Amino acid sequence: MIPLVFLAVSAILNIGLDLLFVAVLPWGIRGAAFATVIAQHVSGIGITLYVLLKCRDLLPSRKDVKFNRQILGEIGNLSSMTCVQ
Repeated sequence: MIPLVFLAVSAILNIGLDLLFVAVLPWGIRGAAFATVIAQHVSGIGITLYVLLKCRDLLPSRKDVKFNRQILGEIGNLSSMTCVQ
């Protein structure tokens, strides 16, 4: 439910900033793009803060963070295949 709230806030903020940057300030397409970037950043920062403050059990502990060369190689392989496509 909470991610949906952040999505709704982001959408409403995006619409408001679109109107401000395109209709009031003559920024055109750049204004619309800027509005989208700002709205997405606000949403991302908000959900990150929510998780850090309310969902501490979702965060990994120090013992869970380990370097694994095999997993890194697999990620690199998959990423390179995606780049080739």
